[in-house]
Amino acid sequence: MNENSSLLSLVRMAFGVHCAVLFRPDGSENGSCTLTDFSSNDTPYVRKVSIAPGRDIVGWILRHKQTVAIPNLQEKNLREQRAALGYYNDEDNGSIVAFLGCPTPEGGVLCIDTTEPRSFTAEDRTLLLRFAQHISEVLRAPEEKKTAPQEELETYFQALDQIDHLDRECSGWPAYLSGVLDIASKSTGLEYTAFISIAENARMYVIEKENTPLLLNGRDSLEVPLDSGGLTSWVLQNEAAVFSEGGEGSPQTPLFSRMTGAFHFKSIICIPVFINRTVRGALCFASAEPHRFSNDMRTFTQLMSSRFSSYFEELYLKYRLQKLMAPAKFQSDSQDPEDSTKQS
Repeated sequence: MNENSSLLSLVRMAFGVHCAVLFRPDGSENGSCTLTDFSSNDTPYVRKVSIAPGRDIVGWILRHKQTVAIPNLQEKNLREQRAALGYYNDEDNGSIVAFLGCPTPEGGVLCIDTTEPRSFTAEDRTLLLRFAQHISEVLRAPEEKKTAPQEELETYFQALDQIDHLDRECSGWPAYLSGVLDIASKSTGLEYTAFISIAENARMYVIEKENTPLLLNGRDSLEVPLDSGGLTSWVLQNEAAVFSEGGEGSPQTPLFSRMTGAFHFKSIICIPVFINRTVRGALCFASAEPHRFSNDMRTFTQLMSSRFSSYFEELYLKYRLQKLMAPAKFQSDSQDPEDSTKQS
């Protein structure tokens, strides 16, 4: 497996899809592109083909330079139009149900597809475009700067797989959170990881868990004013990730508030966690030593945040549902006995 195929494997795992495919310009006069790399989860298998602008769905993306999302290729109107992706034979094309593809900066196309119906969200489209940008940067970069070593990529694949297992196997939030932070530290080589969430009053944030107890030190959690400084406050208020490599001679940076007496770190990654497009927390990675963050590490930590956000959102919705159900249960339990008699 070459480095481009490894990146496509990461794309496939990030979306949990059947296949990820990359088309690149082949230099022909008609502007066609050739399938150069792919990562597939067994059958059906893709074909190595060249596709001209306007031909099939991939060709439409080439011509119009627009993202295409198709939640169900088996819908009647698409079947009647014999819509084809272009990189499967006719029989296998019928096995593919959902598709998402976008143009790449170098003039190609990056695609993913599934064998089950799927509605691709705006976040999915943004993430695929981000992957397309990253892959193009890798292809343009000098050979020695292309990607992290193969071993590093394999570590990231394994970490994402472990997180998927946590999602299915953990009995509750504390176990899941501990597992994620442990995986985050081991896979990135950054010795400190933590998760923080925004308190309900939106004026504080809560340090919920650390893999190494620097601040909690036996406490269940620690509340910090949102406006008290530190990189975490900046990330939550600006809804943007921070990657600070901390070169030699640079000052150590406060991850949390200057008021907490926390350790200052040389290198920090802090990525916001979203629920319904609103920042509700952040994943923090830090080290007392400078670290170079490869493009692959940056992509991997953002994927971790995306997976984590999905689980966090599910818990948040359950919490909201329980709060809504509680008054209804109270009303049911406190119903007047005389009313019950009248109804019966």
